[in-house]
Amino acid sequence: MIVLVALVVAVATLLLRSRSVRRLGPEIRLWSASYLLYLLAVFFPQSSTLRLLMPLTPLWGALAVPRSRTYRWGMLGLCLLAQWLWIVSMYGIASTYYQVP
Repeated sequence: MIVLVALVVAVATLLLRSRSVRRLGPEIRLWSASYLLYLLAVFFPQSSTLRLLMPLTPLWGALAVPRSRTYRWGMLGLCLLAQWLWIVSMYGIASTYYQVP
């Protein structure tokens, strides 16, 4: 329970104080905060946890705020690599029952 409260406080601080998240606008910040509160109220751990977190994807825009081209290209490469690893692990090696399709 203490870990959950600490996580909620950390995310709230990020949504309120982080300069890059503030640049996204009040609509995205308020949507994210309200959706996180909703999840906190009704969440039951299950296999579709990643699916439940998908509406928070606009927060990834905070990673695109820095002006450095090297940083942006690095993030693009990292995301493409992560996507490839996800596809390989979910569909390429899908021989066990616990993997999420």
